[in-house]
Amino acid sequence: MPKGVTYNQTQADQAEAIADALKNSGGIPVTGGGGDASAANQQTHIQNFGSTSDAAATSDTANATLISLFKRLLQRLTTLFGRPAITILAGTLSSSGDTTLVAAPGTGVSINIAYLKVQLEGTSTTTVIVKSGSNARERVLCTSQGDGLVINFFPNRELQLDANAALVINLSGANTINYTFHYFTTS
Repeated sequence: MPKGVTYNQTQADQAEAIADALKNSGGIPVTGGGGDASAANQQTHIQNFGSTSDAAATSDTANATLISLFKRLLQRLTTLFGRPAITILAGTLSSSGDTTLVAAPGTGVSINIAYLKVQLEGTSTTTVIVKSGSNARERVLCTSQGDGLVINFFPNRELQLDANAALVINLSGANTINYTFHYFTTS
């Protein structure tokens, strides 16, 4: 940089040179005012925007006002993100072997686990198996008091048990555990 020229002056000079080049080349057309500001044109824009009394649009591609399309979007979001009611099951267990926590829900219906926690309350080493009927789905070896397993499944990625299968916990010994399950059923 030449002596006495600051960085900011150089940037300003470059910007001015670019603007001059564009003006001289006809590269940026400059047109007048801000368009049609007539009352009729403004009324058209207001009508296209809509009013709060507009009903929701009947389709995603409807020729409708902005407000009615927005109302349709709100209806669709509740459908897309709506989840079934979650049942929360919590308790303790100390029986060795299989214990059914939730009975088989019926033909074609599955239990979906959104959250599970099992934790050893006693001090004896215990293997805890979470089952879909007789099939193991999750397993943890708890060697010390407080050991356990916690899984918070992502929405739409829940642990789905087999159709018409009970939610079962199996303990390798008669040692106390606590559990919490958040689940829902789907067909």
